[in-house]
Amino acid sequence: MRITYLVGGYLFLLIGIVGIVLPVLPTTPFLIISAGCFSRSNEKIERWLKAHPLLGPPICNWQEFGCIPFRAKVLATAMISFTVFGMLLWGHVPNQAQALLLGAIFLGLVYVWTRPSSVPRTSSAAIEEI
Repeated sequence: MRITYLVGGYLFLLIGIVGIVLPVLPTTPFLIISAGCFSRSNEKIERWLKAHPLLGPPICNWQEFGCIPFRAKVLATAMISFTVFGMLLWGHVPNQAQALLLGAIFLGLVYVWTRPSSVPRTSSAAIEEI
């Protein structure tokens, strides 16, 4: 099972890195899945991934605080909206299936928008500013 997680970790890491370049492919969810796979297969790679200056902060912010940056929320909503619009306009999906898909998409967007957008301020950081 460890090898399966290791292969999955590398696969999702690769997809996440490709997502940095391709705007239609999300990066952070694949990096989070990759970190989860590495936590079960190779802790050294997981530590490297979390310590990486570009890839690490979104993973750590999600794992520690459940944060989704505002920019990511807007981008996710826009991409989902374009997809739904295309499905409704050009798709040949039965009405019942459309209703189920729209309900699932709505629940997903509610989940995304109810997550915090930034890391909570600690009391020590608030005291330093005063």
